[in-house]
Amino acid sequence: MDIACLPGEPVRATLDGFGSARFDYNMGWVFTLRGLTEDHSYSHLATVVPAGDYKLGDVVGTCGSTGRLSAGPHVHWSIQLRK
Repeated sequence: MDIACLPGEPVRATLDGFGSARFDYNMGWVFTLRGLTEDHSYSHLATVVPAGDYKLGDVVGTCGSTGRLSAGPHVHWSIQLRK
């Protein structure tokens, strides 16, 4: 899901979990939160926070437009369920 946002606006965690960041050529800065049963991913971020434990509502990065597939400031948010 693409969510429009203003550049530099805080992006907040949508679940409790362990978070880590990576850079992807297509998706730019990606922050992934690994929860108990699912992972939430936030892509195209301008900045990301260090790896560690995060709670619902904590800032995990800022809105940006990084990566080849971004056409403007937004967050590409996705959920992956684990079996």
